[in-house]
Amino acid sequence: MIKIVTAYTEEIDDVEAAVSSLLEQLAPDKNLLKNSAALVHGYFEFIESGVVEELHKRLGIPTIGTTTLALGVSETIEDMILSVTILTSDDIRFSSGVSDAVHSSEIAKPVTDLYKKVTAGFDAKPALLFAFPPLLKGEGQGGDVFVAELDKASGGAIPLFGTLPVTNESGERMSVVIYEGKAYESSMALLAFYGDLKPEFYTTAVTEKSLQAKRAKITGAKLNVIEAINGMPIKKYLETIGLSASSVLYNIPILIHEKDGSKVFRTGMKVHDNGSLIISGLVPEHAEISFHSLDDRDVVESTGTLLKNIMESKVAENRGILINACASRFWILGPKWREELDKVASVIGKPVPWLFVYSGGEVFPSILETGKVANHLQNFSVIVCVL
Repeated sequence: MIKIVTAYTEEIDDVEAAVSSLLEQLAPDKNLLKNSAALVHGYFEFIESGVVEELHKRLGIPTIGTTTLALGVSETIEDMILSVTILTSDDIRFSSGVSDAVHSSEIAKPVTDLYKKVTAGFDAKPALLFAFPPLLKGEGQGGDVFVAELDKASGGAIPLFGTLPVTNESGERMSVVIYEGKAYESSMALLAFYGDLKPEFYTTAVTEKSLQAKRAKITGAKLNVIEAINGMPIKKYLETIGLSASSVLYNIPILIHEKDGSKVFRTGMKVHDNGSLIISGLVPEHAEISFHSLDDRDVVESTGTLLKNIMESKVAENRGILINACASRFWILGPKWREELDKVASVIGKPVPWLFVYSGGEVFPSILETGKVANHLQNFSVIVCVL
């Protein structure tokens, strides 16, 4: 069993006041069990001011997380905020670590070394891994590559759940992974769970009514570039369904239907001069593809329906709920961004503790009908882990 305790602060500049407030809310002397770790998410300025580092020093347990552009916890919903979510247990053990920096497309070694680090000294595999890859945009450096390499290193049977950093500010420097009070621009952090843990996973991206789109076959692809669909250059194919190449950038969910039955949402990133399309993850050739719509009503409705089904199933009773949602949903809602979080708060209610973080990419384990775990990086989606 894992107990979850949440806290938050809006105080950026006064380090002592911020950390004292967080510790008072968390009450570690009263709430910490035998084994503990903490998830830390918030605006970059909390790192810059020293709040995150001082918190780690005084909390005295592993701290791990990312920057984000808005979040919610059981007690509040805000954008310029820092949240701390303690995971504590008498029977579940934790192990954490951060990889060496990645400076090229050679990702396998730092990821493998990190996995070896967090599993050293344990006689069984982790029951669950929380993964926090960096937000890199170089060729062969996407978050899905980190997920794929971690899947290889772990043997592919361990559920991976997590988020990439994101910021609402200009400059990728502010989109960083947080580990033990420090910021990492090009490293991945991991939190491993050991013991008899039975997490539940759920995801959604769009409402059912917006999924009625025509599927097609990817017939030309390289890395994260789609070159042809149904034997046609992608630009020509898109014209046949009433879209232009530029219209599928950023705000139209691209759904990749994998051969194993899993579905992965991607976002369009750039159109090459030759008409090919760069998307936010590796493209499996011969998979099927479809293009969808997502508006502000879809965002709020799909999240509300997902959480309503979870709460009605009673699976979250005496447990906690961790939620990561793509930043694209925040941007689609614009000035109404609180509506998605307000829906989460109203559906979950009390006394279930919860954390909602906007994400630069969602690491999610699809559990297939065969029982196999298919770990992927998603976009446009909401992902949920019930612990």
